[in-house]
Amino acid sequence: MSAEHPRPSPTPQLQLTTGGTTMLQPSHQRPRPPVEIHYVHEAEPGHVPAPVLALETLGRMHPATAVTLVLTVAGMAAGTVVAIVALVATLLATVAAIVGAVAIAGLGLAVAAIVLGGRPPTPIR
Repeated sequence: MSAEHPRPSPTPQLQLTTGGTTMLQPSHQRPRPPVEIHYVHEAEPGHVPAPVLALETLGRMHPATAVTLVLTVAGMAAGTVVAIVALVATLLATVAAIVGAVAIAGLGLAVAAIVLGGRPPTPIR
């Protein structure tokens, strides 16, 4: 190397900004190629059905996590069905209890009418 032609250093040089703080500047600017913008038209449909997304997500999971998630959802669905059946059974039992109470009341009124009514009047000729 000669003293007359110093080589530019590859490290950035420190320069002072107007505010007095230092700022790293590259020692030389390389020309950049122009940027090309490519618009990607929709290659896949915008709306993917939920079951497809669910299966795709399950496929990416650890097998134990996927099995746990599937069993949890299945258990929740089964529990919901059992709860609905129990609710319908409760409603039917309530209706049966009301019908039974009305039947017992009617039977009680019939017995009271027989006991308190005496003999029917005899027809007059």
